[in-house]
Amino acid sequence: MVVAQMKQISEIEVFGEPKLCVLSFRTKSVSIFKLLKFMEKKKDWHISALHRPEGAHMTITLANYLKMRKEFVKDLI
Repeated sequence: MVVAQMKQISEIEVFGEPKLCVLSFRTKSVSIFKLLKFMEKKKDWHISALHRPEGAHMTITLANYLKMRKEFVKDLI
């Protein structure tokens, strides 16, 4: 559900087809590093950066799934 919602955001590209618990993505026009800084400081999300290609990834667990499902995509927009 989170992946499907993220794919509907035109500025986000999800890497591959996540099947398990790791979600990787990049931004199309905004610096991924600026987005990650914003998400951590303003929205309290802790997302790891990727290098070559620039992107981000996070682990989806039982502990954070409900919060991700309800809030993560809204916070990205």
